[in-house]
Amino acid sequence: RSSDLTVPGAVGNDKCGKTIQIQSPGYLTSPNYPTSYYPSLKCEWLIQAPDPNEKIMINFNPHFDLEDRECKYDYVEISDGESAGAKPLGKYCGKIGRA
Repeated sequence: RSSDLTVPGAVGNDKCGKTIQIQSPGYLTSPNYPTSYYPSLKCEWLIQAPDPNEKIMINFNPHFDLEDRECKYDYVEISDGESAGAKPLGKYCGKIGRA
C-alpha cells in the first residue's frame, strides 16, 4: 500500500514492486498515480544504493495523503534490509507525518 513518494534514483513506476538499483535522482509512485491506487493493493519495492555503504534519502511529496486509521490499512512502511525481518525505520500514513 503506497502513495506518491520521492526516492532518489528510482523511476516513475506504474508496476507494483520490483528491485530498483539507484543510479540518479528520480521518483517512485504508486500504480495509477496521480489517480487513486487500486483497492487491497500491496506493493513492495527493494531500493538498493550503488554501494552498500551509501545511504538512500527518501522525501515524501507534499501531496502525500493516505487514510489515517492508525496506519492499519493504508500506509508506507520503510525498512533497512531486504528480508521480512529487516529493521523497521518508519511507518507513514495520513498527511505527511510519522505514524
